[in-house]
Amino acid sequence: MSDSSSKPSFWSKVKPSHWIGIILVIVAILFIVQNRGPVSVELFWVSVQSPQWLILVLMFGVGWVSGYLATRRRANAKQTAAARSSTR
Repeated sequence: MSDSSSKPSFWSKVKPSHWIGIILVIVAILFIVQNRGPVSVELFWVSVQSPQWLILVLMFGVGWVSGYLATRRRANAKQTAAARSSTR
């Protein structure tokens, strides 16, 4: 009898959610490798030259933060409305 048949392999212990994370990391690495070229971004009087992947990641971060703030504001408005209706 061999020990490999009774002992599960490393890959069988990896959960599906971890697989999703591994795939996203691989996609992120491929994205960075393919978008290393410099781009110039101009906003009003400021001009910045940076790798394209960095600019795109920064814009994603700005969008995420603005979405988070908008969602938080909406949740606070719902709580305020609920508190007002329960006191009446």
